[in-house]
Amino acid sequence: MNISIVPNEQIDKEKWDRINWATNSRSAVYNSTPYLDALSPGWEAVVINDYETFAALPKKSKLGLKVYGNPPFLQKLAIIGNGSAEHLDAVEAVIRRLRLVHLSFDAPYFRGIEPRVRNNYFIDLSAAYPELAKRYKGNCKASIKSAGKHGLKVERLEDHTVTFRGFEEGFGGVSAYKAAHFEALSLFLDHNRDLFDCYGVLDATGEVVYSAIILKDACRYYYLVSGARPRYRHLLPTYFFMDWFLRQHSGQPGRIFDFEGSDIPAVAFYFQRYGPELEHYYTYYLNNYYFPLKQLLHKKFKQS
Repeated sequence: MNISIVPNEQIDKEKWDRINWATNSRSAVYNSTPYLDALSPGWEAVVINDYETFAALPKKSKLGLKVYGNPPFLQKLAIIGNGSAEHLDAVEAVIRRLRLVHLSFDAPYFRGIEPRVRNNYFIDLSAAYPELAKRYKGNCKASIKSAGKHGLKVERLEDHTVTFRGFEEGFGGVSAYKAAHFEALSLFLDHNRDLFDCYGVLDATGEVVYSAIILKDACRYYYLVSGARPRYRHLLPTYFFMDWFLRQHSGQPGRIFDFEGSDIPAVAFYFQRYGPELEHYYTYYLNNYYFPLKQLLHKKFKQS
């Protein structure tokens, strides 16, 4: 077995994407090279043999140090390809030798590293809409009914930055996302129109009161980022949109609507109103620095 960390300029991105798109059913768009290139320039990879098994190692800086970790808007990585126990153990051994790791994966791949188990909600779109709607909680049904009285409608938007502005207007004061994070995401969105849709909810006057960016691949739709403008929240546009989207995309065997992260209690409570199923993803933290830097870094990463 030949295993190595491959620098970005030596990664065979054509082969990478061909295998990823064909075999990755849980996080293909996150692990595609266009997404990684935009969100984590210079990302590296663990590769076994001739891409028999491989995984991305995105990187960022923390306190001036290199950290192998997921950038904002990239929820979960995957180990792609063979995935045998022997290969997973080999990948784990390589990752254990890195100085600082804070990586989230879509499955519990490693046997010797205790992960932080995180929640993610999803809706299986195989069912017809009436079956999905039966799972809505009572307060969700009431909100959807109320939203339907305001003359709202959904349209596709060409300008995805409308969603960024809506997000900033609604959550900018409390969000950890910075302008640079949105710029990186925009770099992907500007050049990969086939991998996402941007929707807007318009009121009776044609004003965009809410918008959302939905990433997509062959198996999943990902509720990536949305923006509900505060002065229009009384119209309940988020409920209107979610019900519209599920209605439009129901009855698709093998397709999932991924709420894309549900660790924040208030956010999880909202998602649960649609009667979703629960799955997990896994964050692995390794810190191979020595005291006192080890302790300082531990405090920085403890809750993230």
